[in-house]
Amino acid sequence: MSTLDAVSTPPPAAQVPLGSPLPVRVAFSGTLALGLFGSGVDAVAAGRGDGLDGAAALVVDEEPPRGGRREVERLCRAAQAAGIPVIGLRRTAASDPVWSGLADLVIGAPRADDGPGLPASAPVDPHIYNPIGFRGAGVAGLAAVITSAVPPEGLGPGIAWLAEAADGEPASILAPHRRQLPPLPENVLARDTPRTSKLLGGLRARLGVLDHPAFHASPWQRAGLLTRLCAAGIPVVPAEVAEVAELLGPDLTAALEAVDVEELRDPDGRERASVRVRRAALRHHTPQARWRQIAGAIGIDLPPPALVSVVLSTRRQEWLAHGIAQVLRQSYEPRELIVCLHGDEFTEDVEDRVRAQAPDPVKIVRVADELTLGEALNTGVAVSEGDLVTKMDDDDYYTVDHLWDLVLALEYAEADLVGKGAEFVYVSTVDLTIRRFIGPAETDHSRLGGGVMMARREPLLAIGGWPARNRGEDGWLVKNFKSAGRRVHRTHGFGYILNRHMRGHTWNTYADYFLVQSQREWRGLRFDVTAIEPGAAGLEPPA
Repeated sequence: MSTLDAVSTPPPAAQVPLGSPLPVRVAFSGTLALGLFGSGVDAVAAGRGDGLDGAAALVVDEEPPRGGRREVERLCRAAQAAGIPVIGLRRTAASDPVWSGLADLVIGAPRADDGPGLPASAPVDPHIYNPIGFRGAGVAGLAAVITSAVPPEGLGPGIAWLAEAADGEPASILAPHRRQLPPLPENVLARDTPRTSKLLGGLRARLGVLDHPAFHASPWQRAGLLTRLCAAGIPVVPAEVAEVAELLGPDLTAALEAVDVEELRDPDGRERASVRVRRAALRHHTPQARWRQIAGAIGIDLPPPALVSVVLSTRRQEWLAHGIAQVLRQSYEPRELIVCLHGDEFTEDVEDRVRAQAPDPVKIVRVADELTLGEALNTGVAVSEGDLVTKMDDDDYYTVDHLWDLVLALEYAEADLVGKGAEFVYVSTVDLTIRRFIGPAETDHSRLGGGVMMARREPLLAIGGWPARNRGEDGWLVKNFKSAGRRVHRTHGFGYILNRHMRGHTWNTYADYFLVQSQREWRGLRFDVTAIEPGAAGLEPPA
């Protein structure tokens, strides 16, 4: 009998299951609006006064169905009479959209005279646009994508910028009508734009994408392409980001502004850039994320996202504060911390110290010394309430966005268990940060680091949690998920350092074990190359 069988787990609090539509009914007028925003909510098509029953909002496209302007206007007035907010979608600079004078909020690319607005690019489906298939090696050249039949005379500034920005790298322009392109510089070739699946595959074979406003008919169209490429993990070097900054939001804008061609030439730098842009796009620009932004703007109450329960089990009081600090610095909300004090080697005031450092919600459980590490972890799971459960180690180093990385991977991979590889290791005895196991990121590879795994709650309970072992429990957990037919996914390895300090590890091994696996190495404890924020609180190891 496992520890999970011995203790009944509490029912999870109200939370939206990861990847599920938000529990709010929204009516839509216009097939484009429905296609862009419908998947994030309980969506219904409305027309001729129908479809408003139980709706919390009505979303109206810029253009009415053929001959249906009056019907749409009547629908908007009926919604307002029923106290249902009308949301207008603006995609162009049209002077007289069908919702003009009737919208309580305008989303998309609102004009100054539209009234209250929420600038935002079109949301992206994470099951289509995601980094699965990212290539860390075997890539070359740069590309640019023209999203519409822009007149040849308007492309000149963009092509000139492209030739210069490529900085000696060969570049290709993917255009729907390449025959209409003006004469191209020697280092720029023309190709027809393939369909989405082949487009993403082709762009993943390049160092990255160079983007210019001249390649698009409007800022809205440009912002949509940038968001899709970033969600797919394709690094983009943009020119003149200011025109789309509001549509992209501050996080994605900052991530794009930090990318340059020189960084893309270095394999580690290119993957770090990919991680930055994919994280920002998938965090803020999915349909569910967009609807949370809309709900905040018009006053719709929504239950919180999936709660993440972080289980921190330790036998070492000297590392306890360090481990708690790694959890507290995480940017994902909501979360709860479960501290498992395993064994008898703790001071009498240890619980007071934990509560003084970690504000609520924090749970402290005592685990008998004779129980295995797997059983200790299950004791923490048994008192957890999150739909998502993760384990963090007390002595390792984590980026502030570590939990976000795992939550996003669970969603876009539609997996039950995700994790990072322990690619980066700090070996303190020789003062080296090394990178090993380069290659199998964003695949179903089963080699996951023990301190960087996250599972959906129900599948974890179904397999009985962690095996009752002191060593190899994490590897067996992965095997048990796969044996049960559950999907396992390995995301990127950045933002995590396995800390080998040779002081009281559960798994003790010689430094040479890691050094012979080293494919790249740097002197010192290197947060910069591993994509962990330098100088952040909680990164100092205990004396």
